Amino acid sequence: TMAARLPYRILYIHGLESGAHGAKSRLLQKHFAAVKSLDMQVSLYKLSRRNSLARCTISTREFTGAAAISTVTLLSFISLGLSSVVSCALIMPLFGSLVHYYAVPAGIKTMLSEATALQQQALIQFQPDLVVGSSFGGAVACNLIKHGLWQGPTILLAPAFGRMLRLTSTNYEQAELTRLAVSISPRQRIKIVHSIADETVPIEDSHALQACIGPAAELCELNYDDHRLGQYANGCLIGDCCAMIEGK
Repeated sequence: TMAARLPYRILYIHGLESGAHGAKSRLLQKHFAAVKSLDMQVSLYKLSRRNSLARCTISTREFTGAAAISTVTLLSFISLGLSSVVSCALIMPLFGSLVHYYAVPAGIKTMLSEATALQQQALIQFQPDLVVGSSFGGAVACNLIKHGLWQGPTILLAPAFGRMLRLTSTNYEQAELTRLAVSISPRQRIKIVHSIADETVPIEDSHALQACIGPAAELCELNYDDHRLGQYANGCLIGDCCAMIEGK
């Protein structure tokens, strides 16, 4: 019953292909009196989700530029006498490279920015005791901390912060990790949980994240489970949430 639930307020930030009503969200709602979990409408390729990487990428000026450059080049080939089929075959690698190196990184930044803005409003309105971010949600939680929007206790589950940054550029990854490091409050407490068997987000990303954050972050490496951390969630997540809130 509601009376039996723990009297804490949890903001849960879901992963890239999950949603507001995923397994971890339901688990938290079962044990805590107040859990906020917003659907960020994110995904890699699902155009039905307004903040999917596909839609964010298509909406960037970099994508528009890639399409314009490719179209002009295509027309130039045709004007030189090449057939439409041959011209298209020559253009597709150019268009693909422009999208990969320019439009997709811009799309990732847009997707992360939109998700962060949504969770910023949740922080203001909900005033949580703890933020829990899973995978992409962990990247959003790091972004909130980096921008000085959250200084409370945080649990990051296989956070994809480094992976998201690395998909933009290596230089951007290093710069943003440095920005995160200098944004950490002296009283900030962060717990990072990651499985060594994670095949989606490498545990080395959490090593780098913990090293960047420093003493404020504790890294818990699991020798079981996978990226979803289902076993950990069912066995330890609730206890870890309470310990983080209570300062234990």
